[in-house]
Amino acid sequence: MVITHGFSLSGTLADWMFDLADAIRDRLGTGRIVVYDPGSGALLPCAHPACDDPPGTSGPVLVVMDWAEQSNDLGSGFSEAAAEALFADLVEWSLADADPRVDLARLHLVGHSRGAVVNGEVAERLIAAGLPAPAQMTTLDPHDTGGNRSAQASGVELAIYGAVRGGLDDLDVNQEHPEYSDRGVVSWSGLGYHDNFWRTGCLPGFLDPDGIFLDGAMNFDMTTVGDGQGNDICHSDVHGWYALTVSGGPAPAGWFNPGIVGCAVSGRDAPLDQTVDGFNSSELGGTVPPCPTDPPNQQTVLFDFTLREGLVNGAFERVGSGSSDAGWSYAGGGGTATVGSGEMMLDTGDFREHGRFYVPPDHLLRVCYRVEDPGDGDGSLAVSSCAAATPLGSCIDRQMLTLPIEEASASRCVEASFLAEEQGRGARLRIELPGRRGPSTVDVRVEEVGFLATLFADGFESGDSSAWSVATP
Repeated sequence: MVITHGFSLSGTLADWMFDLADAIRDRLGTGRIVVYDPGSGALLPCAHPACDDPPGTSGPVLVVMDWAEQSNDLGSGFSEAAAEALFADLVEWSLADADPRVDLARLHLVGHSRGAVVNGEVAERLIAAGLPAPAQMTTLDPHDTGGNRSAQASGVELAIYGAVRGGLDDLDVNQEHPEYSDRGVVSWSGLGYHDNFWRTGCLPGFLDPDGIFLDGAMNFDMTTVGDGQGNDICHSDVHGWYALTVSGGPAPAGWFNPGIVGCAVSGRDAPLDQTVDGFNSSELGGTVPPCPTDPPNQQTVLFDFTLREGLVNGAFERVGSGSSDAGWSYAGGGGTATVGSGEMMLDTGDFREHGRFYVPPDHLLRVCYRVEDPGDGDGSLAVSSCAAATPLGSCIDRQMLTLPIEEASASRCVEASFLAEEQGRGARLRIELPGRRGPSTVDVRVEEVGFLATLFADGFESGDSSAWSVATP
C-alpha cells in the first residue's frame, strides 16, 4: 500500500499518514512501514513515533509517500512530476532483489486531496506501460482545483469555480486529452477497484477544499455525514474517517450507521457500519465484499510515452516558482541551466538534470535544440543517462549524445537509443554544456526532450531524410 498526502503548507509530512499505516499494521498484526525519500527514491525505515513498535520483517509493505516540499510549490506540473518519479520508483522496487520489495499486482494506492492526483497519474502510467494495474485505488476527498469547487454528480458534468491554471491546481495533468483535460483525478479503465469518498461545503473557500464525484468509481457522498452539531465531515476529516474503519476506535456521532451491513448503489449518501465500510472492503481489510463501482463510465487510458507525455515538462512549458520547475527540480533533478518559457537555456558550464522517470521499452530519446552562440566553435552539448538513484551532479553514467556546437543553427532534432538494460527501468537524465563558465550569455537553447517510439525512427520525425529509401516496394 502507498499512502499519499495532499498539499502540505509546511512542506513536511503530516502525522495522519503514519497513524494510518500504524493502525493497519496493528490490525493485521504484521507489516512494515517505510518512508519514501523523494530525493533518492529509496524506502527508508520509519522513524516517526507511530512506528515505535517492532518494525517486523514480513507482511505487507506500507509506504508513506513524501512529496511535501514539491506539493506546495506554486506553479504547474508538480503533482504529475511527483507521480512520474513515484511510478519509476515503484517499478524499481518491484524489481529489487533486497527487501522490502513491492508487488505491483497487489498495489493499493490511497491518496488524500492532491495526493489522489498523484496516485491517479501513477495508475495511468502503470496501465499505459502494460504493467500490472493497481489492485485498488482509494481516493479520500480528491481535490484538484487549488480553490474551492462546486460539483454536480450528474454524468461527466462538473462545474468548477475558483480554479486558476498555473497555481496549485492540477487541471493540466491530462492536457493532451481534451475529453478530460479539466480533470486532475480520473477513474481509469483497468483499475482493479476504485472507491472514492468525497464531500463538500463544510467550511467556505480555501479553508475547506471540496472533494469531487468520480465517474466510474464507487462513490460515497459524505456531505451529510455527521450529526449537524459539530461532527460534520470536513476535508481533513475524511482520512480520519477512513482510519476509524481500520482501527474500529470511537467515532463522532453520525459518522457510521451501526448494523447497516449491505452496500447501497454507487453514489450512496449514507455510511455503512464501521466494521463494513472503508478499509474493510480492501484486500488487506478483507472482511466484506466491496460496494459496486460503475466501470462503463471509467476513462480509457490514452496516455503514451512519446514526445511530451513520457517526460514531464520535456517541452519546458510548465513554469514553477523561483528556481523550481516541474520535472527538473525535485526527485533528483536540479542544476544551473534555466528552464522556462518553452526552452532550457544553457551557458557554457551549465547543466540540468531531470528527476527520476521511467524508460519505456522500444523508445528512443529525442532532443531538439538550436545553437545561438557557438563561441570559438569547439564545444559540444552532452546528453547523458544514469541510474535513477544517482546523486545530483553525478548523472554521467553513459553519454548518449554529443552534439557539436560549431556554428549558430536553426532548430534541429536528434535521437539516441537506450541500452536494453535501461529499458523498463527508472533513470535520470543530464543535459550539459561543458567548459568553464564564462560571461552570462545563452549559448544553446534546448527546446524539447522526450521519447520517440522506434516504430517511427526512420528519419521522418526528425526531418533527416538521409535514412529514407528510394527503392520501389
